[in-house]
Amino acid sequence: MSLFLLTGALFTEDEKDSPTELAFKYAVHHINKYSNLLPNASLIYDIQYVPKDDSFHAAKKGKRKRKYR
Repeated sequence: MSLFLLTGALFTEDEKDSPTELAFKYAVHHINKYSNLLPNASLIYDIQYVPKDDSFHAAKKGKRKRKYR
């Protein structure tokens, strides 16, 4: 049985599809591809976007809990 681990990232709206976001997605893909890095586990990512210079909404989204089945 495989364990699914949720990891997340907050990016500003102007960083959507940026090299930084692509690097994050690649890192998750790389970890999942080489199963010896996290045996019996797979990473799932959740990316949220926030307006630039809006720390209130960034903090609010960062604290929001999600449930996955």
